Amino acid sequence: MDSSGIGLIMGRHRAMEEIDGEVVIRNPPVHIRRVMHISGMERIAQIQNTTPESNGAIE
Repeated sequence: MDSSGIGLIMGRHRAMEEIDGEVVIRNPPVHIRRVMHISGMERIAQIQNTTPESNGAIE
């Protein structure tokens, strides 16, 4: 994930704000989750892990 991916999420967040919606990202790979955590994306998008082995951990 690079700045393009972050920009995409930010754009979706803005669009969803206009209709009182939210952005939810489900089951991102660990390396993507780490980038999202470091960049602060958790403040504008919910990050959910629905697989049992994930345990919601950031590695």
